[in-house]
Amino acid sequence: FLKQEDPASTVEADAVKKKGELIMQKIRDGENFGALAKKYSQGPGADEGGDLGLFKEPDLNAEMAEIVKNLPAGGVSPLIITPNGIRIMKVTEKDPGGEKSFEQAQDAIRSILYRKELDAKYAEWVKELRKKAYTKIIF
Repeated sequence: FLKQEDPASTVEADAVKKKGELIMQKIRDGENFGALAKKYSQGPGADEGGDLGLFKEPDLNAEMAEIVKNLPAGGVSPLIITPNGIRIMKVTEKDPGGEKSFEQAQDAIRSILYRKELDAKYAEWVKELRKKAYTKIIF
């Protein structure tokens, strides 16, 4: 993210855009996106090389969601010009979501069922211990 302090300033907008174009050229020349983000970004993920974590499509504004949707994993967006500055986004990974096959979900299902059974047995064991426990309260 390249911040534009004064959204009304066309001079500042031009300077920020030129800086963005310079960064895009460096990306096209093969420079590391994360290193460039650390060096130039003024956004919240700058220290992490621009990594902002995972987002679901509805969490992004409509323009960014449309751009990201059409990028493959590893793809870099064109300059995204906003009133507050310029963004360059890189999609590092995509999870198409949807349903998993039984084979893909089998281990997770087994783990959930095992945990439920274990919790039930533990609750029964604690209940039995409480029945057997002797507590004397003296006032």
